[in-house]
Amino acid sequence: MSCRGCGSSSFEDVNDSVCMDLSRSRTIAVADPTPITDLGLFSKIYTDTTNFAINGTILVVNGSTSTGSVVVMINENTATQFTVAPGESEARTFGNINSIQVAVTSFPLNQTGTYSATFQVSFTLNYKY
Repeated sequence: MSCRGCGSSSFEDVNDSVCMDLSRSRTIAVADPTPITDLGLFSKIYTDTTNFAINGTILVVNGSTSTGSVVVMINENTATQFTVAPGESEARTFGNINSIQVAVTSFPLNQTGTYSATFQVSFTLNYKY
C-alpha cells in the first residue's frame, strides 16, 4: 500500500526549476586568464546541501545591453566553466551539480576595463529521493 500521491516505487523523482535576473559589474586591471583561476571573483547562486546527486540543465541569457561576458562555473566532481558573450545565450546539462557560480569578465575576453552584465540564469534540478 502506498500513500496517496506518493507513488508505489521506493524512489520518487523531483524536478525543480529556478530563474534569476542578475546584474554584476567589475573593473579588471589585469586581464583574466581563461578559465578564470581567481575563485574569489565568483558569486555562488546555488549550493547542493543535500546528500542527493543533482543533475540539471542551466540556461544563461546575457542581455544585449551588457558590456561584459558572463562566466558560469559548475562544480561537479571537477569544476567546469563556460562563457556567454553579450547578446548570446547558452544552455548546458550537467550531472551531480554541487554548486553554480557566476562572474563577469571582459568582452572580448582577455581585456582590461570596467564591464557590466545584466543576465538571466535559469536552471532545472532533478533528483530522486
